[in-house]
Amino acid sequence: NGNVVGVNSQIYSRSGGYMGISFAIPVNLVKNITEQLKTAGVVSRGWLGVQIQNLDQELANSFSMNKPQGALVASVMPSSPADKAGVQAGDIIVGFNNTEVNSADHLPLLVGTTGIGSTVPLKVLRNGAEKTLNVTIEKLADKEADPAQELAQDSTAGTGALGLAVAGLTDQERKDANLDMDGVVVREVRADSPASRAGLQTGDVIISVNNTQIKSPNELKTIVDKAPADKPLAMLIQRDNEKRFIAVGRS
Repeated sequence: NGNVVGVNSQIYSRSGGYMGISFAIPVNLVKNITEQLKTAGVVSRGWLGVQIQNLDQELANSFSMNKPQGALVASVMPSSPADKAGVQAGDIIVGFNNTEVNSADHLPLLVGTTGIGSTVPLKVLRNGAEKTLNVTIEKLADKEADPAQELAQDSTAGTGALGLAVAGLTDQERKDANLDMDGVVVREVRADSPASRAGLQTGDVIISVNNTQIKSPNELKTIVDKAPADKPLAMLIQRDNEKRFIAVGRS
């Protein structure tokens, strides 16, 4: 029928000619932008205020999900729409405004095209249970003892079994990491260990495990020891001022 499905925006070509891979803007996004320009003369995008990531199968297993789906919340900005609605780190956003969220890449498009000031339902999975929150979308702005000595000891279980040594954060480390919460810093990662295979690095800050905040190395060891051995650990870390979840196996 000659319906427009997208507007070409750029092309990747080895020769510099017209043959190659083209990229297009979805037509629904184009229509939204066009309507805003016609009525207001400017384009405004909706803002939720979360840092999100995709889930792989191992992370999905750690959250007791059958398959990877939705957007995993790594952090929530203070006083953001998500914060006011009660969204928490560790929530998995699976629905937005009665639309299923397939991945972390899908959510920003849904939020960005939602009217400023609109209150919409946000469906999340929290601790294995589904919960619906109401979030009011705002406009995206144009800018927007010395605990360090407390090392977890290696053993046949706990953090030793994961292959890492951790220490409490000093005040300076907390300041450098721009952290307003507790955590433990990774001092050493043993080669070919579960921690190493999961991608943990020296200097990473472990904030929580299985949605339980970590305040000391001993607390980390206790939580790891009590966790089911046949299930990956959902570990929230901060690296280079960016929070993200990783799944850490036990073998």
